[in-house]
Amino acid sequence: KFFRRLRGSYQNLNGGYLSDALVDLTGGVQVQFSLKDPPPDLEEILKAADKSRCLMGCSTSGQSRRNIELRNGIVQGHAYTITGAVKIPYKNGWKHIIRIWNPWGHGEWKGPWSDDSPQWDRVDPEYREALLRNKNDGEFWMSCENFQEQFSWLYICNNTP
Repeated sequence: KFFRRLRGSYQNLNGGYLSDALVDLTGGVQVQFSLKDPPPDLEEILKAADKSRCLMGCSTSGQSRRNIELRNGIVQGHAYTITGAVKIPYKNGWKHIIRIWNPWGHGEWKGPWSDDSPQWDRVDPEYREALLRNKNDGEFWMSCENFQEQFSWLYICNNTP
């Protein structure tokens, strides 16, 4: 109720900017990165923010009122929550993957590292069992490369400077 009063009405809470919501709800310090021109150490930033238990979100470009779902499962003009960022052994090296959640509770990425993708067949069973939850709950994994291609902005909010 307090947040509704602060913003004037529930209608004013529909849409808006994820960066404003993170600061308003936590009082934390927020930083945002354009994924069209990301920092060179983006993977390490995500991993460190996840380890520090920062709140993270990301958004896609497009009009938020239209909610157009692309064939790959990503919704245009939509905000998502980042729930994990890890580096795992993959093939003969390492792979940075990011776990993302659609707040609708359904609608998932259908590309590489999604629930049914063949990439998981090449991951050690110990990692696969710890990370993969194959169900349509809106949460999915994707590579850092695909993350940069599909999303426009990354938001990180920490409760302490």
